[in-house]
Amino acid sequence: MSRVKRGVTKHARHKKVIDAAKGYRGRRKNTFRIANQAVEKAGQYAYIGRKLKKRQFRALWIQRINAAARLHGMTYGRFMDGLNKAGINLDRKVLADMAGNEPEVFKTLVETAKKHASVPHTVAGSEAAKAAPKAKAAPKAEKASEESEYLRVTREYDAKVDEAIVTKIEKYLGASLKNRDARYVACSDETELQTIVKGFMKKKMGIEDKDAAMEKVKAVCTTMKPTRMKNRVTFYYLLAQNEGKLGEF
Repeated sequence: MSRVKRGVTKHARHKKVIDAAKGYRGRRKNTFRIANQAVEKAGQYAYIGRKLKKRQFRALWIQRINAAARLHGMTYGRFMDGLNKAGINLDRKVLADMAGNEPEVFKTLVETAKKHASVPHTVAGSEAAKAAPKAKAAPKAEKASEESEYLRVTREYDAKVDEAIVTKIEKYLGASLKNRDARYVACSDETELQTIVKGFMKKKMGIEDKDAAMEKVKAVCTTMKPTRMKNRVTFYYLLAQNEGKLGEF
């Protein structure tokens, strides 16, 4: 059998990698073994970058469309809803370009979207919002219902619940209660329980022992097992009550 010599093929393969590593610093640009690793890693970063680039540009287009739509008294969501119902199928890249370079055409699209949007909507500060009658009762009623919900659930576990403390816990949690995911505690999520141990149990309750704190958190999970959606206000109330530290709020 004749001898197979691979020198040319090997050299070509190495040269291809070295060429791809052109401009790299140090031995990465001229040592095959190191260059091969660097090129492979660069390919991984490039793959991730191509995905992130699409997300970032989409977010940028949405911001531009939203800003332009609000100048005409409409939010991004209502604007897109109106376009879809009007049968105008323009992608966000084109809409963002129109918003910046062809404002008159974009204004026409906004007017069309207003006619077809499911719910009339105005943005605070716009001319349409100034002309529209003010309705302040609904938001207050909605807020009251949210507050009573926390109090109602807490009363199921403590008949003598102190309403003032529940309100103070709501203030302690602040804006996080507006986020639906943050409003509830998922006892099946070990990561979230660890967050409660490191945050609330350590900083507010003063429990340094992580294992002991975790046992107390899981005990409250067991107590609230009948409630499928465990709101964070009630959860923290029961933790503080078990520690005898309701006065901390």
